[in-house]
Amino acid sequence: REAAETLAAVKSLAASLEAIRKWGEIPPLTIEWVSSDHFRLRNNGDSPVRIEEIANPEEFFKLPFTAPIVLEPGAAVDGDLLVALSSPDPSRLVVVANGELITIPFTGRP
Repeated sequence: REAAETLAAVKSLAASLEAIRKWGEIPPLTIEWVSSDHFRLRNNGDSPVRIEEIANPEEFFKLPFTAPIVLEPGAAVDGDLLVALSSPDPSRLVVVANGELITIPFTGRP
């Protein structure tokens, strides 16, 4: 019985440590600005990311890139930030990637 309790405690600790490790990681998808209206969406993770769709298309005059697309680790897709003159610039890109909704902020824009 004592061994089973110790094993359960070790498994719980391992799960907690994994959650802490993931919390401190670089986000798997980041924006790198090439110019004020051109960016790269980069996969910083260790595994491929399938971007199934852009989930906030209404914020763009023209979609920045075509989805679906698979980004291998370290790979990037170029995107253009074209907005209507009467609309505010979007503050984020929201994508469905590997079945999850992910928000990538448009920070650091030149």
